[in-house]
Amino acid sequence: MDTINPQSENEDKSKLVWWVIIIIVFLLIITCAVFFWRSIPYTSVIDFSIFKKDDISSIEKDLNALDTSILGSELVDIEKEINQ
Repeated sequence: MDTINPQSENEDKSKLVWWVIIIIVFLLIITCAVFFWRSIPYTSVIDFSIFKKDDISSIEKDLNALDTSILGSELVDIEKEINQ
């Protein structure tokens, strides 16, 4: 006749309970993550307000503010290095 060890059965049951708890917690975390990611509106992920269109006058103002006198001396130095 087989002898049944009650301690072994209790350990197996407790392991099974822990595995079930772990799986349930894992599924709850995944479910919460899916609902969280679906609830985020797309406009809050990317702020489109930073992509403002500049008007022509502000672009011309920026171009006129550039100091192009430095470029002349730089080009002379580059030509010297090329001709060597």
